[in-house]
Amino acid sequence: MDLVMRCLRTAMHVFCAVVLAACGLAKPLPPFEEYAHQLSDGTVALYWNCSRPSAGTVRMGGWANSPFRLRP
Repeated sequence: MDLVMRCLRTAMHVFCAVVLAACGLAKPLPPFEEYAHQLSDGTVALYWNCSRPSAGTVRMGGWANSPFRLRP
């Protein structure tokens, strides 16, 4: 009986850790109007900025966003 309780307790701790980690990974959406380049085809929207911090270097940063929500 002690082994069963120990396994259940361990499973509960793992479950709680996964749930807390998933909640911590959620990030708010960025302000999309700050991106200089935007492209959308109705299924996905891409937002990005390009810069040249030094000669021979191009830096790109952006975001891909799906306007659809998964429904159960």
